[in-house]
Amino acid sequence: MRQEEREAKYQGIIASLTDKLSVVEDVKQDVEDIKNCIFKKA
Repeated sequence: MRQEEREAKYQGIIASLTDKLSVVEDVKQDVEDIKNCIFKKA
């Protein structure tokens, strides 16, 4: 039973980290877009 609980917690952690990585990737793309816009104007 404890092994199953541990696995469920690990799967939850992995799912959470996957969601957060997606957010980080979105922010990275936004920053790249902003940098490109600024450098085009300069």
